Amino acid sequence: MRKLSAIVLSLLAGCNVGSDPPKGDEHPDAAPVEVTGTISADTTWSGTMRFTGVTVIAPMVTVTVEPGTVLEFAQSAGIRVQGALFANGTSAGKIIGKAADGATTWGPIAVDGTVRMTYANFTGGSITTNGALANLEISDSKMFKASGDYIIMNGGSINMQYSQLGPDTGETDTTHCNLHINSSTTVSIVRSNIAGAPFGVMFYGGVGSNFQLNNWYGAGTKDVDTMNGVEGNFSYGWFERGAPTAGPGAMITADNLATERLTQAGPRP
Repeated sequence: MRKLSAIVLSLLAGCNVGSDPPKGDEHPDAAPVEVTGTISADTTWSGTMRFTGVTVIAPMVTVTVEPGTVLEFAQSAGIRVQGALFANGTSAGKIIGKAADGATTWGPIAVDGTVRMTYANFTGGSITTNGALANLEISDSKMFKASGDYIIMNGGSINMQYSQLGPDTGETDTTHCNLHINSSTTVSIVRSNIAGAPFGVMFYGGVGSNFQLNNWYGAGTKDVDTMNGVEGNFSYGWFERGAPTAGPGAMITADNLATERLTQAGPRP
């Protein structure tokens, strides 16, 4: 009888009665979710989303991207935003955009409606605005290595702050022009790093544009290239190549330029 009792007690001790069973990897990495075609209802993206073609977010539809999501794009895949795309990254959970394995170019993210992105890191791709109702808002994000120009504005508004267009030290870039503004309603680009590409901005459309408090460096050709009729304020910025100059018929304000690189510009930690 004593032997039987000892065996029972030993089994109970081994089973940890009253406690949870040992935990292993209860949520292994899920396979990427493949996306293409038209998104016709509000939805949320998380984990790894792999875009295999052009994905359209329909008018009046909102797609929310959760922190830590990875967006992978097959060759020439992209997103057209007719509704709204809210990429809600955080400092600890950045949203990553990149080419999928085997792809060399992707994009654009074409904005007809609204795109709002925070704490996003995009390698490759490009962003375009199309039409007067396009609205692009970017903060605390980094974008570089386009196959052409990175942000191309064909109308609409951009509000970018605490971000970076261009590579970090030691990274290679392929972007031709970080900002190419053909036409715009409102331009506000402040406290950001515009770096590395042959051209910082091709400022070819827009008046009352705000480019203050930015760092401009690493341009192989020119930080600010202008066309007749544009007007912009580049004051309080730091220009590695020296103060920008306006071309014929353009107006540039560049007062109180910094003598060294601004520390309160670029993505915040």
